[in-house]
Amino acid sequence: MEVQEAERRHVARELHDEIGQGLTGIHLLLRMSTCEPAHQAQEVVGELIGRVRNLSLDLRPSMLDDLGLLPALLWHLDRYTAQTDISVTFRHTGLEGRRFPPGVETGAYRIVQEALTNVARYAGVREATVRLRADRETLHVQVEDQGAGFDPETALAARATSGLSGMRERAALLGGTLKVESAPGAGVRLQAELPVGVESTGREGHDNRRAGG
Repeated sequence: MEVQEAERRHVARELHDEIGQGLTGIHLLLRMSTCEPAHQAQEVVGELIGRVRNLSLDLRPSMLDDLGLLPALLWHLDRYTAQTDISVTFRHTGLEGRRFPPGVETGAYRIVQEALTNVARYAGVREATVRLRADRETLHVQVEDQGAGFDPETALAARATSGLSGMRERAALLGGTLKVESAPGAGVRLQAELPVGVESTGREGHDNRRAGG
């Protein structure tokens, strides 16, 4: 998974720096033309720039590396709500001004990302809740919805895991655990505990917010 994330980071930067900047240059040249076909091409290039930017962000947002877990999650939740029209209540304790080991930040971000993707695909709801709490030794992650739900054991047996096995593997490789509580018609509560070690220190904080609400 470290190799996968490194490749995601590399491809995201290539998309942004090489392809994105090249398309931007073409876009600027087309703006200088007065003919109608050039204006049409300008619109197409503009759309391509937006798609490349979104692909880069989906692969790996640079702020996860530059600013840390909390800013990256705040950004992701706002973007998620804008794209899905699902309002996310976000509660966190102990994250402000604090950096965690890179693997833990990536793992927590991917678990929240994948869990919310499943909410959009399968839950049939307009609200979800994300909770993160960090103490000296553990980062606790919880994603919950009151939607359609499913039988976790049946889903695992049928390999219809919707990323569930990947999330469990991420948690296990970090020395943590991931549990899913759900039943048909009873919503889903996903909980992960990721060890962070006592060396990860910083200013404790608390904030409640609703993204898109």
